[in-house]
Amino acid sequence: MAQKFTNNATTRLVGSLTAVATSFTVTPGEGALFPAVTELDADYFLVTLEDSSGNKEIVKIIARTIDTFYIGSGVAEGVAGRAQEGTSALAFAATDLIELRLTSGFIDALKKGSVVYVIDGGGAVITAGIKGFIEVPFSGSLDAIRLFSDDPLGTEVGGDISIDILRDNYSGFPPDDTWNKMGTVTLVGSMKSSDDLSVGWPVANKQFTAGDIFAFDVNAPGSTTITRVTISMSVSRNA
Repeated sequence: MAQKFTNNATTRLVGSLTAVATSFTVTPGEGALFPAVTELDADYFLVTLEDSSGNKEIVKIIARTIDTFYIGSGVAEGVAGRAQEGTSALAFAATDLIELRLTSGFIDALKKGSVVYVIDGGGAVITAGIKGFIEVPFSGSLDAIRLFSDDPLGTEVGGDISIDILRDNYSGFPPDDTWNKMGTVTLVGSMKSSDDLSVGWPVANKQFTAGDIFAFDVNAPGSTTITRVTISMSVSRNA
């Protein structure tokens, strides 16, 4: 499912639109200015409706048939469509404005991403020590971290491992006692874990700058079943 865009898409309502309506029609021939989406492809686009007094509502369009737009209904479609991005559902009149605009929600989504690192014991149990590095090309902050382990024995019982994430810049490489310890992530008798970083991760520790290097230090060896672990870090880029 992807958000779609076209340039300079603007039109007017044909007829009124209630605050609970899930479809509307626009000026004949001007629907083609907007993206082509169908319920089957699950793509969508957002439009801003604006009345003559300047009141606005953002809605999610999940299908368009020529000049008729269909809003996610939340019931029939399983998609909430009215009152997107903090706006309120409003009633609109014929000739009120409809535009495809860049919204803050889309910009915020662009700031989200992930940094992934894999520690692989090459078929052997992961041992203690620094296992590698990754350089981040942008400034931002850590939002959450998930660990996933492989279980080559096929028993899916998981195991134990504890990994410190260290940070410094290129000038500080290689790691030593001056490197900043951002925090620790663990598996305890499990094949997966998820940490929202609310405990043991001060805000300052979660910040990083473009060009910083993350080091992954296994401070306790893996159990007899953990030979490979994936560290998936959700991050937010700075504006």
